[in-house]
Amino acid sequence: MRPYETRRRSGKSTILALEAISSAIDRAGKWIDVVDHHKKEGFQDDPKANRMLFDMIFEMTQHLGLVDFEFNYKTLQIKSNFYGLIVNNKTGEVREATEKD
Repeated sequence: MRPYETRRRSGKSTILALEAISSAIDRAGKWIDVVDHHKKEGFQDDPKANRMLFDMIFEMTQHLGLVDFEFNYKTLQIKSNFYGLIVNNKTGEVREATEKD
């Protein structure tokens, strides 16, 4: 991961990145907005901070080997396509769940 501005090393963005990844997994198939806590003057979202958070999330998913993620670079949204695993109790067979499950 690349270094970030020193005044922005509180760990809040890292927490937001992990929460976004977790939300995307919990809400598989739904797009999750990526919005950083850092605001510009006038309490507006900071597009640069949002993009940095988006990039951080992308890098984290790559390092963790999470392959079922989609990234929309225009809208700064992420989506997980992993719906979990289903185990057949009778046969012990394991398969990946789908949106229909």
